[in-house]
Amino acid sequence: MRTLSAWDKRRLKESARIKALVYEAGLTFSDIDRMYGLRRGAARDALREPNPRIEHAIAAALGARPETLWQTRYHANGRRRAHQDYSRPPTMAQRRKMTGAST
Repeated sequence: MRTLSAWDKRRLKESARIKALVYEAGLTFSDIDRMYGLRRGAARDALREPNPRIEHAIAAALGARPETLWQTRYHANGRRRAHQDYSRPPTMAQRRKMTGAST
């Protein structure tokens, strides 16, 4: 049984926090897609896959800066981190399978 790395845990918490901020703002990821002319599902996908253009759109919709939302992807000064981890964190189904929890 594989456990989540500290890095995966950090990225999952970051995604959950951003998702909560979007919903608290009264928006959905589909709203952000439409507002910024993104393909359907792009804003949602940006939670798991780095994409500067979409990250900036989400931040703008929330009235924030990308570096305040994605500390794992940006330095505090707003510069993008040189190395982006493109491996996707495990999905909920994969995490359940890792822990042996039944659905």
